[in-house]
Amino acid sequence: MNLGLGAGREVTVIGAGFSGLVSAYALNRAGYKVSIIEASQRAGGLIDTVRLEEGLVETAANALLNSSAVEELFEAVGLDQYGTLGAAKKRYIFKQGRARRWPLSFGGTLKVLWFGFKYLTSKAAVAPKKGESARAWSERVMGAEAGEYLVEAALQGIYAGDPARMSASLIFARMFEPKSAAVLRSAGMSGSLPGGVSSFAPRHTPPHKIKMKRAKLKGSVAPGEGMGQLIAALETFLKKRGVEFRFGQSAELNSEPLHPHVLATSAHAAGSVLQTISETRASILRRIEFSPVTTTTAFFSGTDRKSKGFGVLFPPVEKRKALGVLKNNFIFRNRVKKGFSETWIIGGALDQTRVIGATDEEILERIQSERSASFGRDDEIYASRTTRWPKGIPHYTLELEQEIGRLQGFEKNVILMG
Repeated sequence: MNLGLGAGREVTVIGAGFSGLVSAYALNRAGYKVSIIEASQRAGGLIDTVRLEEGLVETAANALLNSSAVEELFEAVGLDQYGTLGAAKKRYIFKQGRARRWPLSFGGTLKVLWFGFKYLTSKAAVAPKKGESARAWSERVMGAEAGEYLVEAALQGIYAGDPARMSASLIFARMFEPKSAAVLRSAGMSGSLPGGVSSFAPRHTPPHKIKMKRAKLKGSVAPGEGMGQLIAALETFLKKRGVEFRFGQSAELNSEPLHPHVLATSAHAAGSVLQTISETRASILRRIEFSPVTTTTAFFSGTDRKSKGFGVLFPPVEKRKALGVLKNNFIFRNRVKKGFSETWIIGGALDQTRVIGATDEEILERIQSERSASFGRDDEIYASRTTRWPKGIPHYTLELEQEIGRLQGFEKNVILMG
Protein backbone atom coordinates (compact mmCIF):
# COMPACT_ATOMS: atom_id res chain seq x y z
CA MET A 1 0.00 0.00 0.00
CA ASN A 2 1.31 3.45 -0.87
CA LEU A 3 0.52 6.10 1.74
CA GLY A 4 0.61 8.85 -0.87
CA LEU A 5 -0.35 12.36 0.15
CA GLY A 6 -1.49 12.87 3.75
CA ALA A 7 -4.57 15.10 3.41
CA GLY A 8 -5.50 14.51 7.05
CA ARG A 9 -5.46 10.72 6.86
CA GLU A 10 -4.76 8.95 10.11
CA VAL A 11 -1.50 7.07 10.75
CA THR A 12 -0.35 5.45 13.98
CA VAL A 13 3.36 5.10 14.75
CA ILE A 14 4.24 2.41 17.27
CA GLY A 15 7.45 3.26 19.09
CA ALA A 16 8.81 6.68 20.12
CA GLY A 17 12.49 5.90 19.63
CA PHE A 18 14.47 7.95 17.12
CA SER A 19 13.12 5.92 14.18
CA GLY A 20 9.53 6.41 15.33
CA LEU A 21 9.96 10.13 15.95
CA VAL A 22 11.53 10.71 12.54
CA SER A 23 8.78 8.66 10.88
CA ALA A 24 6.16 10.79 12.67
CA TYR A 25 8.02 13.95 11.66
CA ALA A 26 8.01 13.01 7.96
CA LEU A 27 4.38 11.88 7.98
CA ASN A 28 3.19 14.95 9.88
CA ARG A 29 4.92 17.29 7.46
CA ALA A 30 3.30 15.38 4.60
CA GLY A 31 -0.14 16.19 6.04
CA TYR A 32 -1.04 13.04 7.97
CA LYS A 33 -2.80 13.01 11.32
CA VAL A 34 -0.24 11.15 13.42
CA SER A 35 -0.42 9.51 16.82
CA ILE A 36 2.47 7.72 18.57
CA ILE A 37 2.14 4.79 20.97
CA GLU A 38 5.12 4.16 23.27
CA ALA A 39 5.34 1.41 25.90
CA SER A 40 7.78 3.31 28.13
CA GLN A 41 7.30 6.67 29.81
CA ARG A 42 9.71 8.64 27.60
CA ALA A 43 10.67 9.23 23.99
CA GLY A 44 14.07 8.45 22.52
CA GLY A 45 14.47 4.70 22.95
CA LEU A 46 18.17 3.94 23.37
CA ILE A 47 19.12 7.60 22.94
CA ASP A 48 19.41 9.85 25.97
CA THR A 49 21.89 12.31 27.44
CA VAL A 50 22.77 12.21 31.13
CA ARG A 51 24.24 15.30 32.74
CA LEU A 52 26.89 14.70 35.40
CA GLU A 53 28.93 17.31 37.26
CA GLU A 54 31.95 16.21 35.23
CA GLY A 55 30.20 16.43 31.83
CA LEU A 56 27.66 14.89 29.47
CA VAL A 57 27.14 11.16 29.03
CA GLU A 58 25.45 9.74 25.92
CA THR A 59 23.63 6.46 26.48
CA ALA A 60 23.80 5.52 22.77
CA ALA A 61 24.70 7.46 19.61
CA ASN A 62 26.67 10.67 20.22
CA ALA A 63 25.92 12.22 16.80
CA LEU A 64 24.27 11.88 13.39
CA LEU A 65 26.03 11.70 10.04
CA ASN A 66 25.00 14.97 8.43
CA SER A 67 23.02 15.35 5.22
CA SER A 68 20.60 17.89 3.81
CA ALA A 69 17.74 15.93 5.41
CA VAL A 70 19.42 15.96 8.84
CA GLU A 71 20.15 19.65 8.44
CA GLU A 72 16.51 20.31 7.61
CA LEU A 73 15.41 18.33 10.68
CA PHE A 74 17.58 20.43 13.01
CA GLU A 75 16.30 23.64 11.45
CA ALA A 76 12.66 22.56 11.73
CA VAL A 77 12.91 21.76 15.45
CA GLY A 78 14.89 24.93 16.19
CA LEU A 79 18.30 23.50 17.02
CA ASP A 80 21.76 24.59 15.90
CA GLN A 81 24.09 21.97 14.49
CA TYR A 82 27.58 21.59 15.87
CA GLY A 83 30.28 19.80 13.93
CA THR A 84 33.19 17.93 15.41
CA LEU A 85 36.44 19.48 16.51
CA GLY A 86 39.48 19.42 14.26
CA ALA A 87 41.12 16.74 16.39
CA ALA A 88 38.18 14.40 15.71
CA LYS A 89 39.40 13.95 12.13
CA LYS A 90 42.03 11.64 13.57
CA ARG A 91 40.72 8.12 14.09
CA TYR A 92 42.80 5.19 15.23
CA ILE A 93 42.86 1.42 14.90
CA PHE A 94 44.71 -0.72 17.41
CA LYS A 95 47.34 -3.02 15.91
CA GLN A 96 50.18 -4.94 17.53
CA GLY A 97 50.42 -2.99 20.74
CA ARG A 98 49.53 0.56 19.74
CA ALA A 99 46.89 2.80 18.16
CA ARG A 100 47.67 3.67 14.53
CA ARG A 101 46.19 6.16 12.09
CA TRP A 102 46.78 3.69 9.22
CA PRO A 103 47.18 0.04 10.22
CA LEU A 104 48.04 -1.52 6.84
CA SER A 105 51.32 -2.54 5.30
CA PHE A 106 52.40 -1.26 1.88
CA GLY A 107 51.03 -4.38 0.22
CA GLY A 108 47.74 -4.12 2.10
CA THR A 109 47.43 -0.47 1.09
CA LEU A 110 47.90 -1.34 -2.58
CA LYS A 111 45.06 -3.86 -2.38
CA VAL A 112 42.76 -1.22 -0.88
CA LEU A 113 43.68 1.22 -3.64
CA TRP A 114 42.94 -1.46 -6.24
CA PHE A 115 39.55 -2.03 -4.62
CA GLY A 116 38.88 1.72 -4.84
CA PHE A 117 39.75 1.72 -8.52
CA LYS A 118 37.47 -1.26 -9.23
CA TYR A 119 34.68 0.33 -7.20
CA LEU A 120 34.82 3.46 -9.35
CA THR A 121 35.21 1.72 -12.69
CA SER A 122 33.42 -1.62 -12.31
CA LYS A 123 31.31 -1.56 -9.16
CA ALA A 124 29.54 -4.83 -9.92
CA ALA A 125 32.85 -6.72 -9.84
CA VAL A 126 33.39 -5.92 -6.17
CA ALA A 127 29.77 -5.98 -5.02
CA PRO A 128 28.84 -8.53 -2.32
CA LYS A 129 27.53 -11.84 -3.55
CA LYS A 130 24.36 -13.43 -2.28
CA GLY A 131 25.11 -15.38 0.90
CA GLU A 132 28.60 -13.86 1.28
CA SER A 133 29.71 -12.92 4.78
CA ALA A 134 31.30 -9.56 5.57
CA ARG A 135 34.58 -11.34 6.29
CA ALA A 136 34.56 -13.35 3.07
CA TRP A 137 33.63 -10.26 1.02
CA SER A 138 36.35 -8.04 2.49
CA GLU A 139 39.01 -10.70 2.02
CA ARG A 140 37.89 -11.27 -1.57
CA VAL A 141 37.89 -7.62 -2.68
CA MET A 142 40.71 -6.08 -0.61
CA GLY A 143 42.69 -8.85 1.07
CA ALA A 144 42.90 -10.38 4.54
CA GLU A 145 44.89 -7.57 6.17
CA ALA A 146 42.47 -4.81 5.14
CA GLY A 147 39.57 -7.08 5.99
CA GLU A 148 40.82 -7.63 9.52
CA TYR A 149 42.09 -4.13 10.32
CA LEU A 150 39.74 -1.87 8.35
CA VAL A 151 36.45 -3.62 7.62
CA GLU A 152 36.17 -5.81 10.70
CA ALA A 153 37.39 -3.03 12.99
CA ALA A 154 34.69 -0.71 11.62
CA LEU A 155 32.00 -3.39 11.87
CA GLN A 156 32.91 -3.97 15.52
CA GLY A 157 32.56 -0.28 16.25
CA ILE A 158 29.23 0.13 14.42
CA TYR A 159 27.41 -3.19 14.66
CA ALA A 160 29.23 -5.15 17.40
CA GLY A 161 28.63 -8.25 15.30
CA ASP A 162 30.54 -11.32 14.13
CA PRO A 163 32.07 -10.57 10.69
CA ALA A 164 32.08 -14.27 9.82
CA ARG A 165 28.28 -14.41 10.24
CA MET A 166 27.25 -10.92 9.12
CA SER A 167 25.77 -10.50 5.66
CA ALA A 168 27.88 -8.32 3.36
CA SER A 169 24.80 -7.61 1.23
CA LEU A 170 22.86 -6.20 4.18
CA ILE A 171 25.74 -4.24 5.68
CA PHE A 172 27.12 -2.70 2.50
CA ALA A 173 23.89 -2.38 0.51
CA ARG A 174 24.05 1.41 0.27
CA MET A 175 27.53 1.35 -1.22
CA PHE A 176 26.17 -0.52 -4.23
CA GLU A 177 22.61 0.82 -4.54
CA PRO A 178 21.46 2.46 -7.79
CA LYS A 179 22.16 6.17 -8.04
CA SER A 180 18.43 6.95 -8.10
CA ALA A 181 17.95 5.28 -4.70
CA ALA A 182 20.87 7.22 -3.23
CA VAL A 183 19.41 10.49 -4.54
CA LEU A 184 16.01 9.78 -3.00
CA ARG A 185 17.53 8.83 0.34
CA SER A 186 19.81 11.87 0.45
CA ALA A 187 16.86 14.08 -0.40
CA GLY A 188 15.01 12.72 2.61
CA MET A 189 12.35 11.05 0.48
CA SER A 190 12.66 7.47 1.65
CA GLY A 191 13.05 5.47 4.82
CA SER A 192 14.55 2.02 4.95
CA LEU A 193 16.13 -0.73 6.96
CA PRO A 194 19.39 -2.29 5.76
CA GLY A 195 18.47 -4.34 2.75
CA GLY A 196 15.94 -1.80 1.48
CA VAL A 197 13.00 -2.63 3.76
CA SER A 198 10.10 -0.21 3.17
CA SER A 199 9.64 3.26 1.83
CA PHE A 200 6.78 5.47 2.90
CA ALA A 201 7.32 9.02 1.68
CA PRO A 202 5.61 10.27 -1.49
CA ARG A 203 7.76 10.55 -4.57
CA HIS A 204 6.60 13.23 -6.98
CA THR A 205 9.85 14.09 -8.73
CA PRO A 206 11.88 11.63 -10.83
CA PRO A 207 15.26 10.98 -9.15
CA HIS A 208 17.27 12.36 -12.09
CA LYS A 209 15.48 15.71 -11.73
CA ILE A 210 16.07 16.12 -8.00
CA LYS A 211 18.61 18.83 -7.25
CA MET A 212 20.82 17.68 -4.41
CA LYS A 213 21.22 20.16 -1.60
CA ARG A 214 24.56 19.93 0.15
CA ALA A 215 24.75 20.11 3.91
CA LYS A 216 26.72 23.04 5.31
CA LEU A 217 28.63 20.84 7.74
CA LYS A 218 30.29 17.58 6.73
CA GLY A 219 30.61 14.51 8.89
CA SER A 220 29.10 13.99 12.33
CA VAL A 221 26.87 16.63 13.88
CA ALA A 222 24.99 16.97 17.17
CA PRO A 223 23.11 19.55 19.23
CA GLY A 224 25.11 21.57 21.73
CA GLU A 225 23.66 19.74 24.73
CA GLY A 226 23.83 16.21 23.39
CA MET A 227 21.51 13.87 21.50
CA GLY A 228 18.94 13.98 24.28
CA GLN A 229 18.37 17.62 23.35
CA LEU A 230 17.44 16.55 19.81
CA ILE A 231 14.94 14.00 21.14
CA ALA A 232 13.33 16.60 23.43
CA ALA A 233 13.16 19.22 20.65
CA LEU A 234 11.67 16.71 18.19
CA GLU A 235 9.04 15.63 20.71
CA THR A 236 8.12 19.26 21.44
CA PHE A 237 7.94 20.05 17.72
CA LEU A 238 5.60 17.13 17.05
CA LYS A 239 3.31 17.95 19.96
CA LYS A 240 2.99 21.56 18.78
CA ARG A 241 1.94 20.27 15.36
CA GLY A 242 -0.82 18.14 16.86
CA VAL A 243 0.88 14.75 17.08
CA GLU A 244 -0.58 12.80 19.99
CA PHE A 245 1.79 10.85 22.27
CA ARG A 246 0.42 7.96 24.31
CA PHE A 247 3.14 6.87 26.75
CA GLY A 248 2.98 3.78 28.93
CA GLN A 249 0.71 2.03 26.46
CA SER A 250 1.43 -1.28 24.80
CA ALA A 251 0.30 -1.66 21.20
CA GLU A 252 -2.02 -4.55 20.43
CA LEU A 253 -3.16 -5.45 16.94
CA ASN A 254 -5.69 -8.24 17.26
CA SER A 255 -6.90 -7.73 13.70
CA GLU A 256 -5.92 -5.78 10.62
CA PRO A 257 -6.02 -2.07 11.57
CA LEU A 258 -8.41 0.22 9.71
CA HIS A 259 -5.69 2.79 9.03
CA PRO A 260 -1.92 2.49 8.35
CA HIS A 261 0.38 1.62 11.25
CA VAL A 262 4.16 2.19 11.20
CA LEU A 263 5.99 -0.27 13.45
CA ALA A 264 9.15 1.50 14.64
CA THR A 265 10.12 -0.67 17.58
CA SER A 266 12.82 -3.26 18.13
CA ALA A 267 12.44 -6.40 16.04
CA HIS A 268 11.36 -8.53 18.98
CA ALA A 269 8.78 -5.98 20.13
CA ALA A 270 7.47 -5.75 16.56
CA GLY A 271 7.17 -9.52 16.49
CA SER A 272 4.98 -9.45 19.58
CA VAL A 273 2.73 -6.78 18.07
CA LEU A 274 2.32 -8.68 14.80
CA GLN A 275 1.87 -12.21 16.13
CA THR A 276 -1.94 -12.25 15.84
CA ILE A 277 -2.21 -10.69 12.36
CA SER A 278 0.96 -11.89 10.59
CA GLU A 279 2.57 -14.94 12.16
CA THR A 280 5.06 -15.26 9.28
CA ARG A 281 6.48 -11.77 9.82
CA ALA A 282 6.28 -12.12 13.60
CA SER A 283 8.25 -15.37 13.51
CA ILE A 284 11.02 -13.80 11.40
CA LEU A 285 11.23 -10.78 13.69
CA ARG A 286 11.42 -12.92 16.83
CA ARG A 287 14.31 -14.91 15.35
CA ILE A 288 16.47 -11.83 14.68
CA GLU A 289 19.56 -11.95 16.87
CA PHE A 290 20.82 -8.99 18.86
CA SER A 291 24.33 -8.18 20.04
CA PRO A 292 24.51 -7.17 23.72
CA VAL A 293 26.43 -3.96 24.30
CA THR A 294 27.62 -2.12 27.38
CA THR A 295 28.85 1.48 27.23
CA THR A 296 30.71 3.12 30.09
CA THR A 297 31.62 6.79 30.06
CA ALA A 298 34.33 7.47 32.63
CA PHE A 299 36.05 10.73 33.54
CA PHE A 300 39.79 10.24 34.11
CA SER A 301 42.52 12.45 35.52
CA GLY A 302 44.60 11.87 32.36
CA THR A 303 44.46 10.32 28.88
CA ASP A 304 46.67 8.90 26.14
CA ARG A 305 47.75 11.91 24.07
CA LYS A 306 49.24 9.70 21.35
CA SER A 307 45.72 8.71 20.29
CA LYS A 308 44.22 12.19 20.58
CA GLY A 309 41.24 12.11 18.23
CA PHE A 310 37.75 10.71 17.73
CA GLY A 311 38.63 7.35 19.22
CA VAL A 312 40.25 3.94 18.83
CA LEU A 313 38.78 0.75 17.35
CA PHE A 314 39.92 -2.70 18.46
CA PRO A 315 39.71 -5.26 15.60
CA PRO A 316 38.57 -8.78 16.60
CA VAL A 317 41.94 -10.18 15.50
CA GLU A 318 43.63 -8.24 18.33
CA LYS A 319 41.48 -10.03 20.95
CA ARG A 320 41.19 -7.00 23.24
CA LYS A 321 38.63 -6.57 26.03
CA ALA A 322 36.66 -3.83 24.25
CA LEU A 323 35.18 -2.98 20.86
CA GLY A 324 36.40 0.60 20.93
CA VAL A 325 36.78 3.79 22.92
CA LEU A 326 35.61 7.34 22.15
CA LYS A 327 37.75 10.29 23.29
CA ASN A 328 34.97 12.73 24.13
CA ASN A 329 37.20 15.74 24.90
CA PHE A 330 38.31 15.78 21.26
CA ILE A 331 34.95 15.17 19.50
CA PHE A 332 32.58 18.01 20.46
CA ARG A 333 33.36 21.16 22.38
CA ASN A 334 31.94 21.88 25.83
CA ARG A 335 31.00 18.27 26.59
CA VAL A 336 33.51 17.75 29.42
CA LYS A 337 33.74 19.90 32.54
CA LYS A 338 36.37 17.96 34.48
CA GLY A 339 39.16 15.62 33.44
CA PHE A 340 39.22 13.46 30.34
CA SER A 341 36.04 11.69 29.26
CA GLU A 342 36.21 8.34 27.49
CA THR A 343 33.32 6.13 26.41
CA TRP A 344 34.25 2.46 26.33
CA ILE A 345 32.09 0.11 24.24
CA ILE A 346 32.24 -3.48 25.45
CA GLY A 347 30.41 -6.68 24.54
CA GLY A 348 29.08 -7.63 21.12
CA ALA A 349 28.41 -10.94 19.42
CA LEU A 350 31.98 -12.18 19.91
CA ASP A 351 32.21 -11.38 23.63
CA GLN A 352 32.56 -14.63 25.56
CA THR A 353 32.79 -13.00 29.01
CA ARG A 354 29.11 -12.02 29.23
CA VAL A 355 30.06 -8.52 30.32
CA ILE A 356 26.40 -7.50 30.11
CA GLY A 357 25.89 -9.19 33.49
CA ALA A 358 28.96 -7.70 35.17
CA THR A 359 28.68 -5.14 37.96
CA ASP A 360 29.71 -1.52 37.41
CA GLU A 361 32.83 -2.16 39.50
CA GLU A 362 33.81 -5.20 37.42
CA ILE A 363 33.36 -3.23 34.20
CA LEU A 364 35.52 -0.37 35.51
CA GLU A 365 38.21 -2.88 36.49
CA ARG A 366 38.11 -4.28 32.97
CA ILE A 367 38.46 -0.79 31.48
CA GLN A 368 41.36 0.07 33.76
CA SER A 369 43.08 -3.18 32.82
CA GLU A 370 42.59 -2.49 29.10
CA ARG A 371 43.80 1.13 29.39
CA SER A 372 46.93 -0.07 31.14
CA ALA A 373 47.63 -2.85 28.62
CA SER A 374 46.80 -0.86 25.48
CA PHE A 375 47.84 2.69 26.34
CA GLY A 376 50.03 2.40 29.43
CA ARG A 377 47.63 4.58 31.45
CA ASP A 378 46.72 4.21 35.13
CA ASP A 379 44.66 7.32 35.83
CA GLU A 380 42.23 8.12 38.61
CA ILE A 381 38.52 7.89 37.76
CA TYR A 382 36.51 10.92 38.91
CA ALA A 383 33.10 9.59 37.90
CA SER A 384 31.46 7.09 35.58
CA ARG A 385 28.13 6.02 34.14
CA THR A 386 27.40 2.57 32.65
CA THR A 387 24.53 1.77 30.29
CA ARG A 388 23.58 -1.81 29.47
CA TRP A 389 21.71 -2.87 26.34
CA PRO A 390 21.14 -6.67 26.49
CA LYS A 391 19.49 -6.42 23.05
CA GLY A 392 21.38 -3.41 21.81
CA ILE A 393 22.11 -3.84 18.10
CA PRO A 394 20.47 -6.12 15.51
CA HIS A 395 22.85 -8.77 14.22
CA TYR A 396 22.59 -8.60 10.42
CA THR A 397 23.38 -12.24 9.83
CA LEU A 398 23.36 -14.37 6.69
CA GLU A 399 20.21 -16.00 8.02
CA LEU A 400 18.49 -12.61 8.17
CA GLU A 401 19.59 -11.90 4.58
CA GLN A 402 17.56 -14.88 3.43
CA GLU A 403 14.39 -13.70 5.14
CA ILE A 404 14.48 -9.91 5.13
CA GLY A 405 12.67 -9.66 1.79
CA ARG A 406 9.56 -11.08 3.47
CA LEU A 407 9.48 -8.05 5.78
CA GLN A 408 9.25 -5.51 2.98
CA GLY A 409 6.32 -3.24 2.22
CA PHE A 410 2.81 -3.09 3.65
CA GLU A 411 1.04 -6.17 4.88
CA LYS A 412 -2.39 -5.87 6.46
CA ASN A 413 -1.98 -2.10 6.78
CA VAL A 414 1.31 -2.38 8.71
CA ILE A 415 4.78 -1.34 7.57
CA LEU A 416 8.09 -1.86 9.35
CA MET A 417 10.55 0.98 9.94
CA GLY A 418 13.73 1.14 11.95
